[in-house]
Amino acid sequence: MNNVHPVRPRQERMIVRVLVGIIAAMLVFSWGLPLAMGQSAPVAEPAADDDPPTAAAKPSVGLPWNRPKTGGPDPGGKRLSSAREMLSLFNVGESELRQLMDGRPLIEAEEETLWKILFNMPRFGLDKLHAWRRDDVPWQLLADDPDAHRIEIFDLRGRAQRVTRRQLPPEAAERMEFREYFQVDLILEPTAKPATVFTRQLPDNWREGTELDERVACLGLFLKSGSSEETAATLYFTAERIAWLPDRPSPQWGIGRDEVLLGDLGVDVGLLDAVRRSNGRPLVASDREPFYQILAATGRASPATILQQASREFDLGQLLNQPERWQGRLLAFFARARRVQKIMIDDPDIHQRLGIDHYYQIDLQIPLGDQQVRLVSRPGETEGPVFQNFYPAHCNVLQLPEGLEEGPDVDQQLLVAGFYFKLWAYRTEFVQQFGQDKRQLGPLFLAVTPQIIETRMESNPLWGWIGGGLFLLMLAAMAGTTWIYRRSDRRFRENMRSRRGHRVPEPAWDALRTSVQHEPDFGHLKQDPPDR
Repeated sequence: MNNVHPVRPRQERMIVRVLVGIIAAMLVFSWGLPLAMGQSAPVAEPAADDDPPTAAAKPSVGLPWNRPKTGGPDPGGKRLSSAREMLSLFNVGESELRQLMDGRPLIEAEEETLWKILFNMPRFGLDKLHAWRRDDVPWQLLADDPDAHRIEIFDLRGRAQRVTRRQLPPEAAERMEFREYFQVDLILEPTAKPATVFTRQLPDNWREGTELDERVACLGLFLKSGSSEETAATLYFTAERIAWLPDRPSPQWGIGRDEVLLGDLGVDVGLLDAVRRSNGRPLVASDREPFYQILAATGRASPATILQQASREFDLGQLLNQPERWQGRLLAFFARARRVQKIMIDDPDIHQRLGIDHYYQIDLQIPLGDQQVRLVSRPGETEGPVFQNFYPAHCNVLQLPEGLEEGPDVDQQLLVAGFYFKLWAYRTEFVQQFGQDKRQLGPLFLAVTPQIIETRMESNPLWGWIGGGLFLLMLAAMAGTTWIYRRSDRRFRENMRSRRGHRVPEPAWDALRTSVQHEPDFGHLKQDPPDR
């Protein structure tokens, strides 16, 4: 009953432990807060009931234009060696070609041959046009001896001066399966020789204008040499399309410095017209040529130049809701790589023309911060998958940075700089939970080699000061609390000593030890009375 169990020192230890835990939490908070507010904060994994698992955001690999490997462009048959041979297969023979007379402009009697060639030009294939092109013949030689080079392919580069729209007669349009074509007047470089190219495909912006001064290129099929009334005779060609390589900004046509950079890298910016029309759909055949042209251009570009010119001022919502305004733009952003896969290009045409046989697809998570993204099929729809913390995106690159390896389970912070290609759609299990016809929509970038971010990115220094101040306040609070409890504990011990002074002293341990007997003593037991 007289035992006393002091409890205040235990309480003090418990309080100190609590304070240490609070300080540790404050340290984490003070370090984590600037990271969360920074531009390159790592993305937290979504909750199971909020966002799809990482695996659900993986698109199926493989592009629609890829085909099994073959032995060449013409397997199982004789390889064609010229455009003239190709035209003969399409029933454009020597009798039609003889209609093309030199020394005069293109006349009505020659238009039937022109229309047949325009109809068949898309069937040549860019690989054959590229293989058959001539770049060793001076332009003056074509004017002086046109018959020797008729129906040969030439790499034309110069400036487009004028566009004229031409209509086919109704009966001819029905037979040729196209209604109109375009005459583009060029000044060839570097000789400034005039040329006229007939084509069925033009950039959309040129269809309404007539006067131009734009840098262009094309693979042209030589038809004839025109009138020689002036000092320079006009050369006539046909082409599948005219490639637009802008060399200066044109705000009225949506051409900025990013599109000029693409033009400098040899990319036909006019091809983006078809890509804009395919937003919200899977990759389609019309995406093939611009996809590979831009991808190959990233290999020729300087990563330092790309990163310096790339804009970081964009909103993910704009890329999802208004992709056509951003396609072809050069953007830079921080994201976390979640999967890296090598994709082999099984198209000999791309190997030959662009010199690439593979690329890498990187599945990314772009941080959302405190935003949410809901995928809906139509305005006003309330049912649909909701993304928090991150949104899936993808970039394709020709080369991986050192330290980033292929694999299905990657976790690496990256700085990505590349061209926004399109908003593409693909199947995921998560999105199809809301309907089998629904598709995941994600931005697709064609980028230079990304940079690995090893350390935390720069953040707002204000949060660092706030965290440091809170840490100092917690240290001061701990010191004050410890002093108060030590003072209280001293009073508690003094009180205990005063109470012990009024108690009967208990025997010491030595006294207890010496009073112990080694044998039992039964002498204190009362003796039993004798039996009667």
